[in-house]
Amino acid sequence: MPAILDELLFKPGLISADIWLEGAAALRSTTFLDNLVSSGAKNKKRSRTSQSRLRENTGSNPAANPESGDLLRKKVLLIIESEGAVFDSLTAYCEHVYVPAFTACFSMGQEPLLCGHIWRQVALESRLRGSSPFVILAASLRLLNKKHPSVRRAAIIKTLDAFLASEEKNLLALADSPAGSPSRIITDWYSMTQGAIEKEPPVQRFAQAQSFLESLPVAAPSADVLVHSTMPEFSALSQWEMAGMGSLFRKIAGIERGNILEYLRMVVTNGFDKIPILVVGTTQEAWLAAQSVGARFYPIIPSREEESWAFLE
Repeated sequence: MPAILDELLFKPGLISADIWLEGAAALRSTTFLDNLVSSGAKNKKRSRTSQSRLRENTGSNPAANPESGDLLRKKVLLIIESEGAVFDSLTAYCEHVYVPAFTACFSMGQEPLLCGHIWRQVALESRLRGSSPFVILAASLRLLNKKHPSVRRAAIIKTLDAFLASEEKNLLALADSPAGSPSRIITDWYSMTQGAIEKEPPVQRFAQAQSFLESLPVAAPSADVLVHSTMPEFSALSQWEMAGMGSLFRKIAGIERGNILEYLRMVVTNGFDKIPILVVGTTQEAWLAAQSVGARFYPIIPSREEESWAFLE
């Protein structure tokens, strides 16, 4: 498998524009696509007639063979990440919500610009892109404390680690702690972020994502689209409907149905195990989830989202 595929698929949060363009050029190769399909389907033992073999059998015009039309009518399931791939929420919330809250609660005398840089680096440019805000908080605090050690910040990290390791992850228990304690600082930070998110204007969607979904019924009439969101289901549905895209998917799943890995496993065990699945996302979590169920993965590259969707279309 070409080395470019490792960069294109294994590091969705760390891909440069040049890497993406090189990968896009490689994807135009039919041979490369054949390799991608066969390797991605290995776990499922799926087989699919390649366009190159189709052309060998029918000449230069695939449409001359009635079977070529059947390729467009085959059942295919697309599972699409909502945050970061369709809506620019990861960037918007990072800049307007999480950076100000992180700086206000945890800078503890350090330069605010440094704190903001660390949060952006972890939240948008690392493999934790798209992870839970608490996971990003723990990583950002560690990075900040490595550069500028603080006993108080170390106590917060210890409390946060215990919270993340617990099965319940009970925020109310943290909120019962005395004011100024590590637990209360964490809950104050969380309350600050949630209040800021409620005041945020509607997040912009990527225009090419909408174009792709609108073109899908014609390009692939038998394709089904499921959406996974890290927001509550009602909020995610409202976001899609307000963007004029409420009719472009079959179902939407919110955080109530688990993370994308849990959701994918539920989908596979509910009758979709025989159908080719393509996961379209922007996070490493989505790529790992796709790998775990033997699905294919198409990356929406950070800062090149519109171009990524245009190429997929």
